[in-house]
Order: sequence, then C-alpha cells, then structure tokens
Amino acid sequence: MSFDKPTNSGRAEGPLDGAGDSVRPADQQPGVKIPKSESPAPGNESKESREAQMTRSERPLDAECSCEACSLLSRAYLRHLHLAGEILAHRMLTLHNVTFYQTLMAAARRAIERGLYDQYAREFSERYRERGGNPPAPA
Repeated sequence: MSFDKPTNSGRAEGPLDGAGDSVRPADQQPGVKIPKSESPAPGNESKESREAQMTRSERPLDAECSCEACSLLSRAYLRHLHLAGEILAHRMLTLHNVTFYQTLMAAARRAIERGLYDQYAREFSERYRERGGNPPAPA
C-alpha cells in the first residue's frame, strides 16, 4: 500500500469505517464529510421530527460531548441561530463536529496502541448503528 496518496476502501458507512484499513494513524486518514446541517448527536430521527424536538428543547445537542456548543447552548438556541442565518450556528456545529471526530480518533488511536482496534471498532459501530447512525461519545 502506498502512503503517497489518500486511499479509499469504498465501503465507509460510519465514522470509523476505513480507519483501520492501513497502518497509518487513524487521524491521518482522509477527512470524513458530514452532510450539511447534520451533526453526530443522539437520536437521528427524520428531519421534521428533529426540528419539532429542537424548537423548544433546552437540552444540549449531545449531553456526552464536551465542546462549547454542547456545554453552553441548547438545541433550541442552536436552531434559532441557524434559522436566523447567524454564522455562530455554523461555528458552533463545526466546533461540535471537530470535537466529536477528534475524540473518536483519539479513542481509536488508544485501541490501536493496545492492539484492540478491531474490537473497539466493532463495538463502536454496533452502538453507532443502534442509535440510528449517531454514536455515543467515545470512551
């Protein structure tokens, strides 16, 4: 396998799929793009259901996340910012997404160092899919 150019296994279904395809550290794999207006948070229901739940929800986007968006802002306020066209909405969701993936890759890196990556990836993927494609915060 050549490390001179990015590789793509063509089978990525979740954030960890493909991370173990090479010896290269997981955080150096090609970036994962999140569809517009989506973020990895619990309960990925239909768009209408999410919008109805977020209209008045005082809960954070993801209670297990340590980012500023989740620790300081409610779902309702993030929704308001997004509907108002405020750039702060995009900044906060980007911060959440980056925090999620950094935390995920750090946990994957620890599993690789312990020789337990396959087990970690399997357990994470099961939890990820059980929650409708939205994983819990990695340990």
